[in-house]
Amino acid sequence: MRNFYSILKQAFIFVLSLLVGGCSIAPRFDDQSASVKRATSKFQDASYSDVDRKIGLQQSRSINFPLLKSQAWITDRKNDELHALYRLQFNILFWTGSTDDFNLLQKIYSELEFRKILSRNEMRDFFRALITARKFELVDKFNDDIADLKQSLPQFFTQVSFEQSKPSIWFVDQLANKVTRQNIDLSAPHLLVVVSHPSCGYSAAATKQIASSSALMSRLKERMVWVTPQDSNFHFQKLQDWNKQYPELSIHFIDIAEKWSLPRTTSTPIFYLLKNGKVVEEITEWPRDGSNLPVLEEALNRHNFPK
Repeated sequence: MRNFYSILKQAFIFVLSLLVGGCSIAPRFDDQSASVKRATSKFQDASYSDVDRKIGLQQSRSINFPLLKSQAWITDRKNDELHALYRLQFNILFWTGSTDDFNLLQKIYSELEFRKILSRNEMRDFFRALITARKFELVDKFNDDIADLKQSLPQFFTQVSFEQSKPSIWFVDQLANKVTRQNIDLSAPHLLVVVSHPSCGYSAAATKQIASSSALMSRLKERMVWVTPQDSNFHFQKLQDWNKQYPELSIHFIDIAEKWSLPRTTSTPIFYLLKNGKVVEEITEWPRDGSNLPVLEEALNRHNFPK
């Protein structure tokens, strides 16, 4: 999993370098490319957190392309510029998962579609963007070109009492082929939120080791929430199978991460300790040898999680 995200990050950096460096694959944008390169180059450093990188890239885009959100400005772009902008915005959405960034991508997509220059890859990427932004209501509008991407998706339902402004998850049904969007309360006095994924070996190790500790399971019962990162990987069957094996540590899909007031991350696993809805500590990584188990227990003690 870490290698997977590392590859994605490298690909993102490569795309940005093409975009701002003036290569033939992606043209320069007027005379601004040098300033874009200067503004974005430091965020390629691995020492930057996902949050700092996201903020930096968004600020760089705002400074160098202040008119990007203008439909008139987008309409005035040449075809090759539009394709390059689409790629930039698609990758920024990967880091942010925000509704605003999806809406901006949709504007560029619509212009490409209107000009009838939309490539099959761009169409497939937009479908992945729908998954990332949790715009499932738009999924059925796509044709057979992305049938292979659609077939793995479950049915989507929304709980009657759902409130749009509050944090939420897509709850994975253990029996039926469906997920249900429902709100989740993060304001408990003590809560452990784990960002995890069954395809991640480190996450799998953490789950198995925590499940094997009866004392820890008893302590965290009804005080923990396990979710996947908000990205384009909506692996329903994997989560359903996993949850059948570990029902007390069931993983569900996070809905819109920015509503959770958690630092956005693409890495797994990460453990967030919350008190009354506020993050008081986070634990990153989980060595396969289980050496982080006492680290987690010490953190729970430090923040007075009830035993």
